Order: sequence, then structure tokens, then C-alpha cells
Amino acid sequence: MATTEGSRFQNPIAFDYKGRELIDLVQKTKDWALMHGAGMRSKNNYSDDALQFAPFTLLPSVFPRNEFHQVVQMQTVFNELIHKVAHNRQFLTDTLKNTIEADEFTRNLFKIYETVSNEGITQRSSLGILRSDYMLQNSEYPYTPFLCQKQVEINTIASGFGWLGPVSAHIHRFVLQEIGQTQNINQLPENNALTALCQGMVDAWKLYGKKDAVILFIVEDMTYNICDHRFHEFEIQELEPAAKVVRRNLTEIGKHASLGKKKELLM
Repeated sequence: MATTEGSRFQNPIAFDYKGRELIDLVQKTKDWALMHGAGMRSKNNYSDDALQFAPFTLLPSVFPRNEFHQVVQMQTVFNELIHKVAHNRQFLTDTLKNTIEADEFTRNLFKIYETVSNEGITQRSSLGILRSDYMLQNSEYPYTPFLCQKQVEINTIASGFGWLGPVSAHIHRFVLQEIGQTQNINQLPENNALTALCQGMVDAWKLYGKKDAVILFIVEDMTYNICDHRFHEFEIQELEPAAKVVRRNLTEIGKHASLGKKKELLM
């Protein structure tokens, strides 16, 4: 929940539910979450035929509005930076030369990168799906609660939580309505991550230029975050019915996949 500059960490939500009233609200919200796709499969008692609600907070957290909008505005700059870094072999080689000596995971990834580069990259287009994580830096000055936002991580390996992020805001809107705090609903920022991520995949599929090509989802052997995955798949179908999504895990790809004459992946 974004707040104004003058009330940075003062939560404007009046909430005094206790006892049975609180229990009823929590149970109703869990049911609402499950019925609207905020679900996961249990890691302790896994079943393809059962879901449990994904963890969520009953009320939204407070985040200063100005800093939030600054981060949003900076994101396109970071995205372009990562894109240029990913396509600069010399920079990557120089920057990671010490890391690959100490970290096996990075070393193995870099070996794959070098193999692909040496054989010749045949893709004329690439799609980057990036998620940046930010935290607020504590301030040394007593009159401000923090100094500025700090980027702590850029995720480049997955498109997960494209649905669980937006549905969390839907849950909070539901709760605010239930407790009679509708005046605070407009403080929740819009989150269109699912549509944006899936539109990017559809655009990349179109740029590839082959109608019989598919969008490949690489998943775990046991998929716990199934609702998030399926919402991506269903959103792609809504945006472009001709685009087919195929789900495969790394074990299946290792056993059955091969490269075609133009280095396209064949399943």
C-alpha cells in the first residue's frame, strides 16, 4: 500500500478485529483466495488433485509512495542495462572471471554460455523477463525513517509470481471491503504483471515467425506453484489462441529434446 510523504509508515487502516470475528474473517479470506486462484500444492502432502491457499498477509504493508514511483520509473532503465550486459561477451568475461573460479554454479552456466557463443548464436531476437527486488535503506538522520531504496536482486531466470503478485492485491481489496475500509482501496497500486509477462511471451512467439512453434514452460519435476503457472498459460491462450504452451521438466528435456539443423529445439 502506497502512502503519502507525510505519513510514510503510518498505516491508515483501522483494524481491531479479535476473537471469533477475526477467525471468521481469516477463514473467509482463505476461502476467497482459493476460489480466485491463490493456491499451491502442498509440499508436505503432495497431490495433483489437491490445493492449499498460498501464504498471504491479511492486510497490505505500507510503502512510501514517492519511493515506489521512483522505482517503477527506474525499472525500464535497469531492464535496458541488463539487456546490454547480457549481449556483451567481453564485459561478462571480464566481470565474471573471478566468480567462475570460486562458484561452481556460475562456472557451469558460463561454460554453457561460451559453448553457445562459440558455435554461433542463431536467435535474432531475445526476450528478457526480469524481476527486481528492492528494500529501503535505513537513514542515519533522525528526522527521516530511511535514506533511499536499494536494489538487492535482479531475477532473470523465471517468470513466476506473475499471478500470485496481482492476486495478493485482489485479496487485500477484498479484505478492505470486508472490514469497511473501502476508502483505502485506491491506495493499492495496480499490478498487471500477469498480462505484461504473457504479452511479452506472445510478442516473442510472433517475432519467432513460425506458427507451429510453441512456448516452452520449463517446470520442476513436482510443480507446487501450479496456480501461478496455469494462470500464465491461460492468459497466453486468451491473448493469442494460436500460441500453444508446452510444459516440460529438465529431466524430460534431457531425455527427449534435440537441436534441429538451425539449432531450434525439437521436442
